[in-house]
Amino acid sequence: MNYYLSHSHMFSVRYNHFQRMNGAHHLLQKHQLQSIKQNKQ
Repeated sequence: MNYYLSHSHMFSVRYNHFQRMNGAHHLLQKHQLQSIKQNKQ
C-alpha cells in the first residue's frame, strides 16, 4: 500500500512537472512567433 501511494505520488509530481514544462515551451514558441512577425514589419 505504501509503495503504491509513493509511486502514484511520484507519477503526479512528474506529470505536473511535464505540464509545466510543456506550458513554458508553448509560451516560448508564442513569444518567438511574435518577435518574428515584428522583425518582418
